[in-house]
Amino acid sequence: GRIRIMDDVNQRALQYYEGQQKLGSLADDSLVRRARVLLAIGEDHLSRDNYTDALAAFREAHRTTAEQLARATHDPDRIFAHSQSEYWIGYVDYDRRNYGPARRAFERYKALAEQLTRIDPSRAEWIREAGYAAGNLCSIALSPPIDPVAALKECSVALERMEQVNRLRRDDRTSIIDLANRHAWLADAWNANDRWDRVLHHRRRQEALVRSLIARDPLNLDYRD
Repeated sequence: GRIRIMDDVNQRALQYYEGQQKLGSLADDSLVRRARVLLAIGEDHLSRDNYTDALAAFREAHRTTAEQLARATHDPDRIFAHSQSEYWIGYVDYDRRNYGPARRAFERYKALAEQLTRIDPSRAEWIREAGYAAGNLCSIALSPPIDPVAALKECSVALERMEQVNRLRRDDRTSIIDLANRHAWLADAWNANDRWDRVLHHRRRQEALVRSLIARDPLNLDYRD
């Protein structure tokens, strides 16, 4: 729990992994562990707004998952792993308001997530991932300068994906939260297009979903918030 020690350990680990230039000589399971550790290091740095070290870790993870994917281009687990590297690189830029690079990374993330849905169209995890990916682009479109047309497109796709997940997992609370969240973002997209009637529709849908969660768990303060 001591941040200075944790930072030192993370930095040593990052230096070690960055020193491994020839990934082709590493076994598959070593690459898996390497990517997992690097993503964890990146998230750790990001939680303290240490963007430089976070991005270094995510880029090294990206190099690792790219090597994994190159060895088996149609393996869904490797496609998913690489999509996470793309996401986190994009997230760093998004959090720093570098929306152009963030959008390009999120587009690559979405392409990988959509590839997963084509491999197994019935798997809820992959459909949810595609929804998250479209949601990221929805967020970019609603960031300055706002692109109302792109916002409506991506926010609508994100909602459609979460509706698919909800049909597959109707009683799953995470899917209900995701669905309510997508209604909220689509309301913002319609707001950017000056369609108050559609804004009200999606806010009402959002409210109904959240109220359904509160009814199931009245003491949950997250739902009430």
